[in-house]
Amino acid sequence: MTERVSFEGERGSGKSTVVEGVRNYLEAQGLEVVKNRDILQDKTDSPHHERSVALYEQWQSLFQDTADGLVCLDAERATATAYDRYHEIVAGQLWEASVVPGQIEGKQFLLCDRDIDTTVVYSAAKIILADPARYAATEQRTSLLASLWSMASSTGQQPDKTFYFHSEDAQATLERSHASKTATDEKYAMTGLQIEAQALIMDLFPLSFGYRQQQETSGQLIDVSVDGKHAGEVARVVELALTTEPIEHPSHDPSILPLRLRPGQQMPATIDELTALLVNSSSGAAFPAEHEVGQGFSNCVYSNTSLAAWASELGLGQVEFAQVLMDPLTESCPVHWVALERQGEGRGRIIDATPFGNVGQRFGETASLRDEPDGSLTLVAERGGAVVYSRVLPEDPAMAKRLMQLAYHTAQHQPDTLAEARELSRLAQGESQQVFLGIRLIRALETAEATAEVAATATELMRSYPTNLIVSRELARLAMAGLAVESAADHLLQARVQLEASVERRRQLAQQQLAEHDAVGWLSTWTAARSFMDYYSGVYAAAGELAPNPMPVPAEVEQARPFLSESQQTTLSNWLGAQS
Repeated sequence: MTERVSFEGERGSGKSTVVEGVRNYLEAQGLEVVKNRDILQDKTDSPHHERSVALYEQWQSLFQDTADGLVCLDAERATATAYDRYHEIVAGQLWEASVVPGQIEGKQFLLCDRDIDTTVVYSAAKIILADPARYAATEQRTSLLASLWSMASSTGQQPDKTFYFHSEDAQATLERSHASKTATDEKYAMTGLQIEAQALIMDLFPLSFGYRQQQETSGQLIDVSVDGKHAGEVARVVELALTTEPIEHPSHDPSILPLRLRPGQQMPATIDELTALLVNSSSGAAFPAEHEVGQGFSNCVYSNTSLAAWASELGLGQVEFAQVLMDPLTESCPVHWVALERQGEGRGRIIDATPFGNVGQRFGETASLRDEPDGSLTLVAERGGAVVYSRVLPEDPAMAKRLMQLAYHTAQHQPDTLAEARELSRLAQGESQQVFLGIRLIRALETAEATAEVAATATELMRSYPTNLIVSRELARLAMAGLAVESAADHLLQARVQLEASVERRRQLAQQQLAEHDAVGWLSTWTAARSFMDYYSGVYAAAGELAPNPMPVPAEVEQARPFLSESQQTTLSNWLGAQS
């Protein structure tokens, strides 16, 4: 039986790009896939198409952009026209239902780039725009959606799974949608009607899905925040949802990620296998995914606390949630959380279960683990005696949760953010927390337009932690925004020297790994250096310069190709192509 999968969301949220990527992935797994737009390439075949278009143009003509905003010229007529068009669209979908079955026979998946949810939500938006006062309350809008769903359900084309892509920024998604289209067709020029409709559609989709969740036959709904993610990350979330089943932790704690197993796959027997089965859709501290907002976790906190919980449940070893307080390659204090695996007396390794952007760096080397008098730990690599991570401390997940919630609230400009930032800054202990919270306080002060206090807070942070590169990056951002901080130029010059020394250490390590034919290690080190310089490019940009290319890909790495996985070889080929 064919599984009908729909992709819904506002314009510009990346649906079409993701659908194509997911299709390619599923076909590479040997699955038969078809898209709805392949079956119905020309909707003009529908006997209802011409009238539907005419009704839309008639409805659109009843609105006018004025200096005072969007005005409906005839609310009664616009409402009637919107309803007429909805009836025509539903009739068209009934016609499509008679065409589709013959073309999906033998296929495992039918991928629908927009489906019945779009029909309901967009039609509701047209009706509401015609008479906003009548549908001002949430209850009235929900009632309207329910009545439209009642008719739409008669088409018999309910999806088995629906992925809802959403963004917190309606204007940005609409602009993305128009960016490519306006270059070829002036009818896509931005109008006040489209802007109003986009904002309304963003409000209506959650209400519509809320109604669907109350219906026993509505299929599975999966919420995907696209903020801060590229299309490949979003596609990975979809691919896993279509090809694996979630296994919940026995505690049913929502802050512990489920394991994602393929049909027939056994539970993991090692920490490495376990780490590969933990996947989430978080995009980081600043923009948690929708389901993480209440928990306040970033990707690194969310994944690594889950790894520790599952390792304990399955008896796979002693794994602790930990905070990295010093990165030896940068000689700085990052804002990052990992898992620490103890492997017997005085031995251990760092595991980073963060799913995106860290695949080549998930597992550190097994190394000497030394307990320090202050309660911290130092992990020392065997090769050359280099400190891999130093001062790794067990971290309270509750405090990490508050830090991530503050990050989210700052991004959303919530009214109590400044008071919370001040309170947490007062409670912060240690360099990592004080740097993280100092920067959050700066962002909250910027929102409050407290310019003098921004400069004072940044100056204090710089004086307290003169070698911290996270602080340097923040100072660079302020400089580029035109906010002067005393002695910041001298600090940034020192940071550049520190950055270049860090890149040189990575370069030397990569050369050693390459000489030893350690292709995976080289790839990990090279990736870290590239992302590291991208991350701190603002330090150079503040001086009007481009950050240097830290590590050109050496041609000799071709010799190591046989030791790389297929995905690593693809990544390497892309990088080599970019260098040529």
